[in-house]
Amino acid sequence: MTPKFDKPRFVVLFTKEPAPGRVKTRLGKVIGMGVSASLARSLLADSLAVAAAAAEQAAAALVVAYAPAEISDGFREGL
Repeated sequence: MTPKFDKPRFVVLFTKEPAPGRVKTRLGKVIGMGVSASLARSLLADSLAVAAAAAEQAAAALVVAYAPAEISDGFREGL
């Protein structure tokens, strides 16, 4: 049963584009920037799935906030 609320509800996920050299940089120094960016993409996919499920369960809208403002088309399509 989904509860009813008077005010809009949101689940917000904050992230940044998982580009090599911009995410997981300390790990990237050990395993390579491309591999660490791939890991970040996988973690983001998992986080999006969890956030979407939480939003659905709470009858809320899912909002993804990201940085930088100028992102690649591939990242935008993946959201």
